Amino acid sequence: MISHVEAGRVGLLFDGVVKAAEALNVSIDYLAGLTDRPVPAAELIHPDEAAAELCALPHRSVAGAAGGGTFVDSEDVVKLIGFRRDWLRKLGLNPEKCSVIDVVGNSMEPTLHERAMILIDQQRTRRQANRIFAVRSDDGLLIKRLAKADGSWLLVSDNEAYPTVPWPREAEVVGQVMWTGRTL
Repeated sequence: MISHVEAGRVGLLFDGVVKAAEALNVSIDYLAGLTDRPVPAAELIHPDEAAAELCALPHRSVAGAAGGGTFVDSEDVVKLIGFRRDWLRKLGLNPEKCSVIDVVGNSMEPTLHERAMILIDQQRTRRQANRIFAVRSDDGLLIKRLAKADGSWLLVSDNEAYPTVPWPREAEVVGQVMWTGRTL
């Protein structure tokens, strides 16, 4: 029957559409051409359920410098950004310990671009080599990759035009950068 419908020789009544969707394991919307996603109806998320699956994280008025440091004079929430709860769980992120901030400067390009948003996990404060962290020092809030050489920690820029600098004595890790997003 499906091959006859695909060839245009016959049409389907509603009962036939339901049976075809079940047989092909797709939604009726997919068969009708209303969506390109061949997801079965049982796997589609109702809008109310989709909202429950999202977790709103604070996007703060803080900017982390990918270049020279930035000074933080307020950490007001300017808006909320939705992240899927299952994605946060998969990464082991506690939404109450995460913040979204903006990046200023280009020292972390091509990895982090000017005006990109980053999600910082403030629970992950243990330094790890080759990971990107938000670091607070006398120079302000920096976004840098960490490296270790000869037993000493270094702040590394992904942009080769910027020099690697030794870990500032007064510096503290604010959290690990776990995600980035930007508007083109």
